Amino acid sequence: FINQTNLGWLTQYARFYLENNNPTAASKLYKTMSLRFPNRSGPLMGLGKAAQAMDKNNQAIQFLNAALKLSQKHADGNVADIQTALKQRTTTRHQYQTPRTKSH
Repeated sequence: FINQTNLGWLTQYARFYLENNNPTAASKLYKTMSLRFPNRSGPLMGLGKAAQAMDKNNQAIQFLNAALKLSQKHADGNVADIQTALKQRTTTRHQYQTPRTKSH
């Protein structure tokens, strides 16, 4: 089934899983899509969103950076969306990091 389904439908299924609190299933679909459609940034962006939903912020940033590079290379129109997602992830990461102080 998955090997015969086009990118659009697979994306819809993966988004459904993300929206219904099942990032693990979404991640599996996005991984399949990234292998079947290696020149498309959408699946990598989806992997980033799934990783973020699983509180794997560093992994999310890695996937989004890979998606950005791919999007820029193939001019697929996702650059602005990916940059926005990256900015949100890096801002979130910095909000939770507090400077360490010396104990007396």
